[in-house]
Amino acid sequence: MIRYIKKFFITISISIFLVIQFMQVSAYAAASVSVNANPSSVQVDQTVTVNITFRGDNIGAVDAKFTYEPSVLEFTGGSDSTGGGGSGKIIFSTAGTSSISKSLSFKALKAGNTTIQVSVVSMITDEDEPQELGTPSGSASVTVNPKATPKPEPTPTPTPKPTEAPTTKPTTKPTEKPTTKPTTTPKASSTPKASSTPKPSSTPKATSTPKPSPTPLPTSSMEPTPSPSSTPEVVYTPLDDAIKLDIHGEDLYMWKDISSVELPEGFGLGSISYDGEKVEAMMDIENKLILVYLSDEEGENGDLYYYDSTTGLVFPYANVETNLSYIILQPAETVEIPQGYKETTYIIDGKTVKAWALESGEAIGFYLVYAMDSQGNRGFYTYDSSEGTLQRFTERTLTIEPQATEEPDVVEAISDKIEEEPKQGISQRYGQIIKVGIIVLSLIALSLIAILFHDSRRRRSSKHSRR
Repeated sequence: MIRYIKKFFITISISIFLVIQFMQVSAYAAASVSVNANPSSVQVDQTVTVNITFRGDNIGAVDAKFTYEPSVLEFTGGSDSTGGGGSGKIIFSTAGTSSISKSLSFKALKAGNTTIQVSVVSMITDEDEPQELGTPSGSASVTVNPKATPKPEPTPTPTPKPTEAPTTKPTTKPTEKPTTKPTTTPKASSTPKASSTPKPSSTPKATSTPKPSPTPLPTSSMEPTPSPSSTPEVVYTPLDDAIKLDIHGEDLYMWKDISSVELPEGFGLGSISYDGEKVEAMMDIENKLILVYLSDEEGENGDLYYYDSTTGLVFPYANVETNLSYIILQPAETVEIPQGYKETTYIIDGKTVKAWALESGEAIGFYLVYAMDSQGNRGFYTYDSSEGTLQRFTERTLTIEPQATEEPDVVEAISDKIEEEPKQGISQRYGQIIKVGIIVLSLIALSLIAILFHDSRRRRSSKHSRR
């Protein structure tokens, strides 16, 4: 009997292992990457366009990298991508889609075969609690052929033909000319036409300065007129289509084009949708940070501002460095402000941020701020202005009558971890749990039936042997 129990547990452990593998495969089966080179065979100095398509369930953001052979190809640009020297990055965000395509362009440098490899570092869903879709990869092969040499064209040099032509012409012409010249004596009288000096008279016309000097003047006077009319069409400033915002009572302008702004280390170029308009932004998918660039009306005093994708708010990008790194945020309207505090502003890291102070006026120099640490945890913190440190805010700092009904809301405001999960995520998770449960139960049932069947056969055989 002990032997059958061991077999039973071995069967159960194998089934659980298979279920875990099935869960992992199903979690990453939705994400895929396809890479196509157009054309796949080119000559030196020609351009290769690589089309990349990312597919997944409700894609929100993608962080991918690509590699190639720099001695064969040279990266010349692409949508939402940066690179050079054999590698690059593709970083972008989108408002939930099942398929999105990007393109890269390369210049063929020398003959050879190379492979362009694209690997996803992170692909997450467009949800309040983003989920990883997987890290698929794809590749495309490119063949670079040597440039067609135009050697056959110069080989049939036309030089022998002109050399033969002048040799024949002078031989025939002198024989004919003496015969014609004596016969036509009046043509000799026309020799003054050849000896006549209109040619030297024409040379002063070529060297005459009065004619060329006035001609460049009108042309030069006419040239500047089209130049001022053409310059306004070419000149473009990011303020032409910037979005006006009110940040702490100050009018600032959000740039849609930040190609002239240097990206911070660890950030890539992406885009967001703000008030229905596409705005270029700086993305750090690993830490889930989005930065935009704002300046004053004259395009000066520009600085980075944090964009909170969960609330849609824009506020100064202020950091506090302790044992952890903190980013000062602004709470959503659904987050309840602790009782006994009034709203104010304070300057942290040189940025004016929203803060709260005690209404009683106690604890001067201490402010309540809403921040997110480097691990992604959000909540209220007490900021010590004299030491520049943050401490997790707790209800013990206030003397408020306890209310049982208010406790869950206070906990939600402090930790900001208990959030209502999207309905779609709940249904997907419960559906997956039910499938896994059915599979486990069916495997257990099959193993029990097999054990019982084997036990019954063993008993029958033992009875027959006794008889």
